Amino acid sequence: MIRNLAVTSDNFLIGGRETFLQANIRAIRIQEDVKTVLLADRIHASAALSDFVTCHEIGASQGDSLKHWLHEGREFLSRNQCEMIWAHHYCTLNSFLLAAYLNLPLHVTLHGSLANHGRYDRIEDVLGLTLALHRNVYVTAVSQEIVDELNAMLPEKKEIGVFHNKVILPSKEPARKMEGHTGNAVVDLVCLSRHEKTGHIRASIQVLSALLKVGVDARLSICNEGMLPEATFPLPRVAMFLAVSKLVGRKWICKNPGVLSAVIRTRLLPAVNDAVAEMQRADAVLGMGRVVLEAISAGRPAVLVGYDSPIDLLTPDNFFTYQYANFSGRGAVARPINEIASALAEELCAGHPDWSEAISAIDIIRGWPDTRAHHEKAASFGRVQLTNVERSIVEKYLMGSVTSTDMVARLISGLSDDERNTLEKLRTDSV
Repeated sequence: MIRNLAVTSDNFLIGGRETFLQANIRAIRIQEDVKTVLLADRIHASAALSDFVTCHEIGASQGDSLKHWLHEGREFLSRNQCEMIWAHHYCTLNSFLLAAYLNLPLHVTLHGSLANHGRYDRIEDVLGLTLALHRNVYVTAVSQEIVDELNAMLPEKKEIGVFHNKVILPSKEPARKMEGHTGNAVVDLVCLSRHEKTGHIRASIQVLSALLKVGVDARLSICNEGMLPEATFPLPRVAMFLAVSKLVGRKWICKNPGVLSAVIRTRLLPAVNDAVAEMQRADAVLGMGRVVLEAISAGRPAVLVGYDSPIDLLTPDNFFTYQYANFSGRGAVARPINEIASALAEELCAGHPDWSEAISAIDIIRGWPDTRAHHEKAASFGRVQLTNVERSIVEKYLMGSVTSTDMVARLISGLSDDERNTLEKLRTDSV
């Protein structure tokens, strides 16, 4: 096992990718004597420093970010004696070039569908992924969906691992806040979402609206990092209604007047550092991706809410079906919302179903051999290398003889036919 591991990412703020990394880094710390360090453009210090030995923030506002990555990254990784780079999604070219200069193996993990919210908008990212797919790099993805997308683009099928989202389970069986809802108590729903996911938040409010219509007295809390300054909380009731209305759009409320009672029962919470604790204070959780896994581990019913519509109540019977697309709802036929609300109301009354099989699948400690195998596989792929021509192009860029745009264009012009075909497919499907 690698003893000094560098994790690279464009950002380490608050979200699914970050909690994925936090769970894995904590598991590494529990299972192995491995030193992990973090290199990223922007870093939420309090979240990162609790899990990584040390961190280095490049600073997204700095002029030529890639040049800073290569200069500062080489010094940071060398100083920490890193033996491998584990790169995440939007910093693949940066990480590929760092690995090549430091003669390190590279493991790239993708977190989103390339045809949707995980798409690559910048040509640098497309080039980086192309090089990772065709050169001596081990590539993994958090869902079989992404693996299938990638292999559909490649001239020959590549060994791409599925690195499923998993969580560290609570040390003791989570307590149920409500065992058999009688209809007298108010049901607390919680939605954890970033503020730019307006469609996701609207869909969560629609779930609340449907629950009210089936006779369940409920309210919704939205934990939404960075949406409002913490100093404004708690907001007075009218101010809260206005803030929620502004977030989801007053025009949307006017077009969907049936959601007004739900908007009135929705409140915004300041940023939270412990998402699982917030879920344990609620009766049910609305979300996607890791949110629903954390809800299950916290002993709470989970409604899978997609990018812009409610999809289904998660159950032991449909869990592995939705795992295919990493619980995003992509490609799924949404269940009628009144049925979702009725099923959720029934589960609140009947209690939590038997999740033992799914819990086994998402327990990162129990599944450690699989996780360890991914890192060992990445190390076995050997070192990343550039051709002499490519290294010369990058050196000219570092010396200021060519711009980053020119460097990327020259690297692309030197790609093989297969590599260029993959790059064009990625550009077509991602942009």
